Amino acid sequence: MSKKHLDTKMFKDICKNEMRPDTTVKYGCGDYEVEIKVKPYCTMQEKQSIAETVWACYGGKDYRVAAHSPVFRLMVLYTYCENLKIELGRGIDAYYDLVMHTGLYDAVVSAIDKSDFNELDDVVWNYIRQMESAISSSMLDNMLTSILETINDGLSNVNIDELVGDIQKVAKAAEDGSIVDKIIDHYKAQESEKPALELVKPEDDINGNDDGGAEGGNTEKD
Repeated sequence: MSKKHLDTKMFKDICKNEMRPDTTVKYGCGDYEVEIKVKPYCTMQEKQSIAETVWACYGGKDYRVAAHSPVFRLMVLYTYCENLKIELGRGIDAYYDLVMHTGLYDAVVSAIDKSDFNELDDVVWNYIRQMESAISSSMLDNMLTSILETINDGLSNVNIDELVGDIQKVAKAAEDGSIVDKIIDHYKAQESEKPALELVKPEDDINGNDDGGAEGGNTEKD
């Protein structure tokens, strides 16, 4: 048997034979039964779009944590269910009960390839963590910039480059856990350089009397 190299046609044949086909989920709702067409996979671009939509509602400036689950569920239905009419422009409130208080979402997820769904979950949460990290870094940068600007405005003669250098030195010194000892030693050294305080005897007045005693000036003899 001769060996063959994989080509485009063979790629398609392998995918056709091994990938799961679309599934039709029959969902009963009272007197009705609806058929929902569910695709088992979605593309990386679709996963990224879901992540960005979830972040827009979950994160941003407001951090609406409670919005994560319903938005994620709604985007799953919107992306994987080709014949389920969902109008995203109506907002999450219009579909909240449907995705959170009925069994429709679970029925659809049961038809999605498990590895694909796990990958989607990873994409969404990795994106959220990256965005939160970027916001945190930006906040720290802005805070440091504000502090340095305040110092610079208040002390016009401060050299910002030297100040940053000093901060870096302190941070480096703190790595060995002895920064407090270093500061104490520094101030002890400064104190030892100061001259000792001495009691100075007051100078005599013009009559040669010492006015510095505990009792007051001259007394007349009887």
